Parts: sequence; C-alpha cells; structure tokens
Amino acid sequence: MSELRDIKPLLEIPDFSFFAYLAALLLGFFAFAFLFYKLFVLLFKKRIDEKKMMIKELKELDFKDSKRAAYKITKYGRELIYDDRSLEIFEELVKRLGRYKYKKRVPAMDRETIQLINLFIKIVDE
Repeated sequence: MSELRDIKPLLEIPDFSFFAYLAALLLGFFAFAFLFYKLFVLLFKKRIDEKKMMIKELKELDFKDSKRAAYKITKYGRELIYDDRSLEIFEELVKRLGRYKYKKRVPAMDRETIQLINLFIKIVDE
C-alpha cells in the first residue's frame, strides 16, 4: 500500500490568548483606577469648595446683627475645625457667643469677641 499524499501534516497555530488576557486585565485595571480617581477628585473638590464658601461667609459677617452672626459662626465653625488649636478657639468662641443667642434682643458684639472670631477665621483659612 502506498502512503497517502493528499493529507498534509498539522500546522502549528500561534496562540496569543495569554497576551490578550493580560491586555484585557491591564485595560480593566486602568479603567477601574481612572474611575476611582475621578470619584475621589469629585468628592474631594466638593469638600474644598464647601470649605471656601464657609470661610467666605464668615469673612463677610455683619457684626451689627450679632444674633445672626453668632448662629453662622457656630454653624460653619463646627465644619471648619481641623486641629486642636482651632478646636480650643472654637470652644472659647461658643462660650462667648452664648449671650448673643437664644434671646429676642441681644447686645452688639464686643471687640474681644470680634477679635476672637477674626483669629478663628484666620486659623481655619490657612
């Protein structure tokens, strides 16, 4: 019997599936890292903008309306505290502002309280 001549030997087919898997894995990692970065920036930037807005509000306080000023300082001051020094000044400020709240008629703010408010604003604006 003679050997078959029309059947060819098997050809080796190059397999790039491992490299395709690595490329897909890297692409997925970079997509996840990009989305995580965008989310982080979005949340962090919003917080910075809120802080700037609060500091701006405190800088533009009208000390003639001492009751409203006392409430704004208390409201925004809690959000702006970031270390022990600002906490101590804020606590002292809250004690002094107690006489300008919770009453129908309040006196004008004294100079010491206004100086303490300005010091607090200066510290949290650093």
